[in-house]
Amino acid sequence: MAPRAATTLVLFAGLLPVACFPPGEGIAPPDDRVYFPVGLAVDEQKKFLFIVNSDFDLQFNAGTVQSWDLDELRRRVPRYCESDADCADGRVCDLPAEEQEFDRNDPNEVVRHTIDNELNGERVPSHWCVAPGRVNSDDEVVPGRPCGVFGQQDDRARSLYPGRCGHIDHVHPQDFEAPIMPDDAVNARRAAVSLH
Repeated sequence: MAPRAATTLVLFAGLLPVACFPPGEGIAPPDDRVYFPVGLAVDEQKKFLFIVNSDFDLQFNAGTVQSWDLDELRRRVPRYCESDADCADGRVCDLPAEEQEFDRNDPNEVVRHTIDNELNGERVPSHWCVAPGRVNSDDEVVPGRPCGVFGQQDDRARSLYPGRCGHIDHVHPQDFEAPIMPDDAVNARRAAVSLH
């Protein structure tokens, strides 16, 4: 072996221990968010989505495997519609005004179809089933909103995270319903996985 190659090999071998650290040391990975996901899988019953999160940027001492309840996730995904008939549970379809079919002489129907779908100062119908507008205790009209409790993202957020609606907190959802990622007592499928 040439002296130069031997010197390079010795230097490289000397740096290897510096690049690694034993499992258990360092900061525990976050289990309340998706972090550099590298794999997805669905169980045979199509009940859970498994998400493999890496430690790609070496900020933590391990990666994680999370399981998300697909029924809870599906329940929160907006439903596409072309008319109120496509919606269930008293929801209304967020359509352009000229496509809405309801009795404009009926004040209750006018309130039900009052939807706050402005985006950048323009009315941009989502074609999603939304909770109808309502009148609150102060007799003020509270419009329905395409993104509901998750809210529409502002311009800055949309430039970072594509889509109209804000994120869903999968541990403590903004709609105060069941979490998408069951808590640790129920979620035996999630486990820390050492990637080192």
